[in-house]
Amino acid sequence: MVTKTHVDIGGLVSPGQLLGTVINNENYELEAGVSLEIASQLQIGDKIEFTSNELTDTWMGKVIRINNIVDPKTQNIPVFFQISGKGIKAGMYLEGEFATKTYDDVFVIPSAVLSRDEKVLLLKDNTIMGKPIKPVEYLKDSIIIRGLADGDQLITNEFQIPVKGKKVTL
Repeated sequence: MVTKTHVDIGGLVSPGQLLGTVINNENYELEAGVSLEIASQLQIGDKIEFTSNELTDTWMGKVIRINNIVDPKTQNIPVFFQISGKGIKAGMYLEGEFATKTYDDVFVIPSAVLSRDEKVLLLKDNTIMGKPIKPVEYLKDSIIIRGLADGDQLITNEFQIPVKGKKVTL
């Protein structure tokens, strides 16, 4: 499909001049900037599922190239995916997820629950207490942490002024 033309009918064309832009509307190429850590784990041929914030469809992308140079503006490495499927259009913004690690003995908590001093509030014997934890990885709206035990009652709702040692009745 021709998307742009840079010459008119009957116009003079010079050697090396750009004539237009042609795209294949069956297969698209998506460039995504990924962190150095993720780029080191990706390989040519890996498949990643992509989604759109505006549509409910999903598309499978295959890694076709991984750049060897870090983009100085973003400090990411450009990775190129081949994507095809029904409903995909040129210029769409897509998101993809790549699972890189597995963790043992961790919990996922909402980001708002973690205090600045890396503590969470627990309810133990109807009393509010702080417990130090160790953040393992920060996600979009949550945090993967270590330091909680099975059975710990994490306080996830917000208080005006939570007070350690305060008795709570349920």
